[in-house]
Formats: sequence, structure tokens, C-alpha cells
Amino acid sequence: MNNSWMNNPMWLNMDAGKKAVIEGLMKNGAGKGVNDSAALIMAAMSGMKKNNMSFSKEEADILIEAMTGGMSPEEKARVEMMKSFIKNR
Repeated sequence: MNNSWMNNPMWLNMDAGKKAVIEGLMKNGAGKGVNDSAALIMAAMSGMKKNNMSFSKEEADILIEAMTGGMSPEEKARVEMMKSFIKNR
């Protein structure tokens, strides 16, 4: 798994609570496909919203980079398609 995203200045300066969410998603999403990963992300986002937390666009990009690190090109393409769907909501 590629952890280069952990060197991103945004990650290094991110709120500890947001880091914990991403780290939890990485742990729970390891080895899961796109659909399962998407469900985990949506559940995490819902929990964050209840706690008045949200990711900035840059923070969300780090999450996506982290979650897609071990995916095939086809799975990454599906993720990109989902991202564009979410942006247009």
C-alpha cells in the first residue's frame, strides 16, 4: 500500500479528529472493494456531520488518495465517477 499521502502538508496539519476518521476508514476498509469502501465513507461522513465536522475539499482528496492506493485502475475509475456524482449533488 502506498502511504505517500501521509507526507502531504494537509495531512500533517490536519485536525486529530479528522485524522482519526481517515485512519479508521483505512483500517476498516483494508482489502474492501469500491462499494464497501464507499459505504464506509458515507457512514463516516454521516457520523462527522452529527458532530459538526466535515472535510474540506483538500482533506477529502487525501481521504480518496488514501482509500484508493491499493485499488486497480478500474476501481479507481469507479471512484472518480462517484466523486463527480457527489460533486454535482
